[in-house]
Amino acid sequence: MRSTLALLLTGPLQSWGERSHFDHRDTLTHPTRSGIIGLLASARGDSREADLSWAQPLEITVRIDRAGARLEDFHTIGGAGETILTAQGKQRTTPAITRRHYLADAAFLVLITGPRNDITTLSEQVRSPRWAPYLGRRGCPPSLPIHLGVSTRAPDSLLSTTPLYRTPPREDATITVTVVSDSNLAGSSGRLRDVPVSFDPHQRSYDTRDIAATSVEMNAQQCAGVGFHPYTSLIKAIRDDY
Repeated sequence: MRSTLALLLTGPLQSWGERSHFDHRDTLTHPTRSGIIGLLASARGDSREADLSWAQPLEITVRIDRAGARLEDFHTIGGAGETILTAQGKQRTTPAITRRHYLADAAFLVLITGPRNDITTLSEQVRSPRWAPYLGRRGCPPSLPIHLGVSTRAPDSLLSTTPLYRTPPREDATITVTVVSDSNLAGSSGRLRDVPVSFDPHQRSYDTRDIAATSVEMNAQQCAGVGFHPYTSLIKAIRDDY
């Protein structure tokens, strides 16, 4: 028997990098598998060296409720007589320039599907996390509790019946949203290198996976708005026991 844990990821800033390096940290348009597994591992209280085999059975579906706006943060580090330590352990006297990319005011419905017992445990850990969750980077806290609830309904049903966390349009009767899922749930439309093998900072590694990105038409009346009361409407739509 399988269940689905639903999360709402929304906040002032988010960043979900796929190929980030020290001097250039990118973000995709949606949460990555590695970012979500990292969030769950943090809630579990796992160390960075911990085994990640518990995450292999999990299927992850992301609905982009609000795409947000892209921001680029430009940094200089060091200079003016100061020295900085490079990744190779050498001293550098010239300034280092970094560019960090973010999504501002974005919102995502994330569905995590797996064996019922595993999802029940994850749900409890997310509701009372060992370490506080963040949206891709430590400097990106969520603006609302991320835990929405657990359901035994299929992800497709939850995607179509859960309100959108966004303000309704003034004129349009329908809204097109993008859903990104594992390719075993739909046809493949691309590949991402975002499957974490190890978060160990000394031997961090990732595998690739096929993904499916599809467009879904939803009624504009399903836009719940933003804020606390719309947030509770998402909880009511998700939880079997509400």
